[in-house]
Amino acid sequence: MRAAMRTFFDALGRIDPFDLLDLPEFIPRVSRLHARPAMRLFDQAIDDMIAAREQNPERDAFRPAHDILMLLVRARDAESGHHLTQQEIRANVLTFMAVGHETTANAITWALYLLSRSPEWRQRVRTEAEREA
Repeated sequence: MRAAMRTFFDALGRIDPFDLLDLPEFIPRVSRLHARPAMRLFDQAIDDMIAAREQNPERDAFRPAHDILMLLVRARDAESGHHLTQQEIRANVLTFMAVGHETTANAITWALYLLSRSPEWRQRVRTEAEREA
């Protein structure tokens, strides 16, 4: 899964020449072809999670029935009453994974960079960490 995540994020961050030409999304991007196996792995993992949760949503006391996955599965359009499609649920889950990973990684990177530039704050953080340990 770790290798698939790395492949996915590497492909996600690349600008393909087709993007620069503003070609439609249904035309495969050459720069993202190597990420297809990772996408299949994610799709299968998400489908398995959805199936398991739909079979027994209360199975685990540590996994509430109203988490983001089940909210997406149970979501209905207010006007039409239609459910999200499996593809829409997958896309939303992947978006949450990417956004959560990306923002966390950026926050940690910037925090470490800023701490490297300020000996005073670096010492304050070290003191606090040692006090909590």
